[in-house]
Amino acid sequence: MTLLPRENPLLIGHEKAERRFLNAWQLDRIPHAWLISGPEGIGKATLAYRIARFIFLKNTKREQPQKSALLEHTNSPQNLEVPNTDPIFRKIASGGHPDLLTIERTQNEKDNRLKSNISVDEIRSCINFLRLTPAESGWRVLIVDSADDLSINAANGLLKILEEPTPRTLILLTVNRPLQLLATIRSRCCTLKLQPLSNDELVHVIQQSRVQIEPKDRENLVNLSGGSPGRALTLAEENILALFNEFLALLENFPQIDAEKLHKLADKLSVSGEEKTFSLTMELICSWLSSLIKNASLGKHHPGQQQSYNWLTENGVDRLVELWEKIEGLSQRAIHQSLDRKHIILTIFGLIKSTAKA
Repeated sequence: MTLLPRENPLLIGHEKAERRFLNAWQLDRIPHAWLISGPEGIGKATLAYRIARFIFLKNTKREQPQKSALLEHTNSPQNLEVPNTDPIFRKIASGGHPDLLTIERTQNEKDNRLKSNISVDEIRSCINFLRLTPAESGWRVLIVDSADDLSINAANGLLKILEEPTPRTLILLTVNRPLQLLATIRSRCCTLKLQPLSNDELVHVIQQSRVQIEPKDRENLVNLSGGSPGRALTLAEENILALFNEFLALLENFPQIDAEKLHKLADKLSVSGEEKTFSLTMELICSWLSSLIKNASLGKHHPGQQQSYNWLTENGVDRLVELWEKIEGLSQRAIHQSLDRKHIILTIFGLIKSTAKA
C-alpha cells in the first residue's frame, strides 16, 4: 500500500514551492491562506501536511514554552522536513493532532461511497475549530483537500472564513483546477503552483515507494503518468498497467483483432465493484492517445512503444484528437451514468477501427 499524504515524509520535485513557503516564514511574512495547485496526484496534500508539521514543530510548547508566535525562530532550516520519528509527525500521521483539522470528502454511510462534494455544514464546523485556543502549538492549521470538491454554498462559507481570518490561523487549500474556484477565494490566497515531475524524479518516487514494479513496466508507467507520482503509484498498485498492456496487445495485429481476447478484457473491466479499475484503465487509454497526438504533431514515436501505430496516426492529428474526445466522453458517461462498461470497451475498439480506416 502507498502512504497517505499525512503519512508521507518525502516531497520530491517540489523544492521551489517548498523554498517559497520557507522564505516567507524566514522573512516573517506568512499569508494566512495558501492555495496549493497542480494536477491530481502531484503531491499537493503531501506538501500541505509537510507545511503543517513544520509550523507545529517550530511553535510547539515543548520547545518554546514562552513563545507562541509563528515567526519567532532561532535557526534557518533548509527545508520543511520533520523527522518521521518526531511525536508531531506521528500525531499528524494518525490524525490525532489537536491543532490540525482536515476537511475532505467523506463516505456516505448508506453505501460507503465518497460523497460528491464537501458540504457547507462541514465548512461551518471549521469556524469553531479556528476560534479555539491552540492546544499544543502557537497556531491552528486547516487543510481543505481539495477545494475542487466544495459545493457552491461550501465555497461561499470558506470565503467568509478567508475574509475574516482568526489570529494564529494557517489555511491550506489544495486544488486541481484553480480557475474553477471562486475568483474571490483565489484572490485571498498566496499560490504555490506545483509542476509535473520529471521522468527521473518519478523513477525516484517509484523506487522509494512500497509498490513492487517490474523494471520492464517502469518506463511505460513513467511515460503515461503525466508527471504525477500519485497517479503512477495508483496505476501500479491497482495493476492497471497489466490491463492496459492487454489493450495494446489487441492492437498488435491490427486490423485483425482477437475477438475472444477482446471480450475477456471487456469482461474484466465490467465486473461489478471494479468501477475504479475501469476508470483508471480508461484514463490510461486516454493518456496513451494524448501521447500519440503529441508525438504525431512533433513527428515522433510514442515513448516506450514497440511499434509506431502508423496505421492510427497516418490520418493526421485532427482525427486522433477526435478519437480522444469520443473515448474521453464515453468513459465519463460510463462512470457517471452507470452505462454498460463492456459495451463501452467494444465501442472504443470500433471507434479505433473507424479512425484507422478513415
